[in-house]
Amino acid sequence: MPIPWQCMHRSRIPRRFASITKQIYMLCGGNMSKTARLLSMHRRTLQRLMMRHSLLR
Repeated sequence: MPIPWQCMHRSRIPRRFASITKQIYMLCGGNMSKTARLLSMHRRTLQRLMMRHSLLR
């Protein structure tokens, strides 16, 4: 079964996924590497997604 972010169109992230991603990021104390590991994605990919969709501070 594919991971949700792998199924998304490049220009859109569903609000629910964005919300969950932000919550996990906050629970990890703002640690991008730990968040990426929990979401099973590369750290840089997560950074790009979060920056593109204004999820970073």
